[in-house]
Amino acid sequence: MKKSEIPSSEKKFLVFIIFVALYIVLDCIDFLLTYIGTPDLAREANPLVMIYGFGWKALIISAVIYFFIFALIMYFVFVRFKRTLIPCRDFKQYLSMLYFGSPDKFCWTLYKFPKRKVYWNYFAVCTGTLILFTTLSTKLLAIVEWIGYLSNSYFIYINYNLIKIVYLGTFPERATFAVVVAIAWLAAMYLWYYREYRINKRALAQMSKSGGS
Repeated sequence: MKKSEIPSSEKKFLVFIIFVALYIVLDCIDFLLTYIGTPDLAREANPLVMIYGFGWKALIISAVIYFFIFALIMYFVFVRFKRTLIPCRDFKQYLSMLYFGSPDKFCWTLYKFPKRKVYWNYFAVCTGTLILFTTLSTKLLAIVEWIGYLSNSYFIYINYNLIKIVYLGTFPERATFAVVVAIAWLAAMYLWYYREYRINKRALAQMSKSGGS
């Protein structure tokens, strides 16, 4: 990968610190608003509380455990991951090369299991990135919900009923929600890989320009 395409170790570590700090801030705000809104956790939507009936102790322990898991994932995504320069003409060739190391195997990506280590590195980072934005978005939504609940917003009651359907609803209701989530997840993965393709394409263009000058 072209040097100009690679962020410095200091910049990558700074991004890692920023996202971890953002997670801590959002988590603390969420816990504070939860304590204000429902000290007895009667209105807490966390499945540990809503389904299994656990209390504050379990909620805090699970939050600490998830924080360390989140931090490890973010460290891999932002600090450890190194892009590989992949020669290709278009997005289909990029995926074919990434999956199987050959430019003419795109159809295999639809049904064949990739074995290249470089692909699984990219897949792990893609998954980690989606976990990052899903986690932060969920925490931000929880904060907005608590603010709405404390201000008696009608929207919050609609959303709370949706959560109850997801956790406690019938099988068709849960299945429909799972399908919607799966489609959204696959769409997000496509966008992530396409973004990586664009970065790779710029690096190839820079390398070609440098070689021709």
